[in-house]
Amino acid sequence: MAKLKGREALRHWRKLKNLSQAAVGQMVVPPVKASAVTRWEDESDQRPDVATAIQLERVTGGEVLATAWGYSEEHLTAVRGPTPAAGVAA
Repeated sequence: MAKLKGREALRHWRKLKNLSQAAVGQMVVPPVKASAVTRWEDESDQRPDVATAIQLERVTGGEVLATAWGYSEEHLTAVRGPTPAAGVAA
């Protein structure tokens, strides 16, 4: 299956989990209104900001990747910070 765009992946995940757009909006900090989730899922060019895209990746267990919204790995790393190397204590 082809990679889904962020909006398609979010809509698919949300429906699979039987969640409302309002419920998804409450899963991120700060919470957003259902109308924001609607804009992310529709055909518009709206997307969550990079920090929210990262949160969505986490709350969906990686089903909605932050990169699916068009953010580069470099941009995401700049926001997340570097990942500790394996075997190195944090």
